[in-house]
Amino acid sequence: MANARKAGVGDIIRFADGDATKMDLPAQSGILIGNPPYGQRMLEQQSAQRLYAALGRHLKYADGWKKFIITSEPEFEHYFGRRADKKRKLYNGMIKCDYYMYTDNSRKNQKRDDKK
Repeated sequence: MANARKAGVGDIIRFADGDATKMDLPAQSGILIGNPPYGQRMLEQQSAQRLYAALGRHLKYADGWKKFIITSEPEFEHYFGRRADKKRKLYNGMIKCDYYMYTDNSRKNQKRDDKK
């Protein structure tokens, strides 16, 4: 939080620690940035995959929210339940990851993806 204050955004940014599959979104719109466990160090891979699926169900209709998630799981979109609008390759330390960007929050787009 100290860095957010230094950057002048301390009053408009909120950091949360807890179960992301049960969090209440405090506003109609916003930006959610997540770095959930990958299943390499903190969870077994199957547990991480179940977490991604639960997170996808929880955020499915979070209209107005842009979502950005970093993970090393190559099948993240499958477990999350929706293809990313954009995806970028990067490294988190020595771990090869993808940065998934969900920026089109229209229900029309979400329903289209449900049929896939």
